[in-house]
Amino acid sequence: MARRGFQGAVLTAFGVEYHTATVLGTEQTTPRMRRVWLTSSTLFEDVSLAPTAWLRIWFPDPDGSESEFQRGYTIAEADTETGKFAIDFVLHEPAGPASAWALAVEGGETVEVTSFGSKNFTVSEDLPAGYLLIGDPASIPAVNSILAAVPHHVAIELYLELHHK
Repeated sequence: MARRGFQGAVLTAFGVEYHTATVLGTEQTTPRMRRVWLTSSTLFEDVSLAPTAWLRIWFPDPDGSESEFQRGYTIAEADTETGKFAIDFVLHEPAGPASAWALAVEGGETVEVTSFGSKNFTVSEDLPAGYLLIGDPASIPAVNSILAAVPHHVAIELYLELHHK
């Protein structure tokens, strides 16, 4: 059995509900971003799909130990009726557990996911004059979900950190 350390113990103590997600396939969306398509028959019974909804996903140790590591990822696309969803991974060097997994994963493999701790962005009824969004490439799925939710007449100023040229 994989070891999840202190983080796993804390999440278990809080009674998180885990869902098995099966990889359907991958696609390279940019030279440094890979989209992984997954499906889960139970995830959307527990997850409210809204802007910036994110999941905790447990990844195997790229060095081959029995340890697993969790990371948080915003849902990039989803079809709650079918249970199909996509997660975008920034590919970086050196590759950590999630990036290494995204580079190597193939259809049919499974991971465990939970939505514990996810707080969604909501558009206020009293709209502000505008929004200021600041992020890096890993924030693009969250930024995209906010852009889709904010009415088009509300100004948005966006700054994304450049990591590579």
